[in-house]
Amino acid sequence: MDERRAAAAAEVRAALAAKQTGIHKGTLSPDDYKALGVLVEARVATIVAECKLEPAADANPT
Repeated sequence: MDERRAAAAAEVRAALAAKQTGIHKGTLSPDDYKALGVLVEARVATIVAECKLEPAADANPT
């Protein structure tokens, strides 16, 4: 994984880890969940956009 994708994945992990207790206890506010969702969606979009696979990775073997 290249540096930019690794950084995006690390941000997702850090954001979720920081809110883990609240997630498990159900104490996060709707705004907290929305902020997490926005961050995760943006970082996943970065990871997907930066992912360059060999054409064979998408090939369907028959």
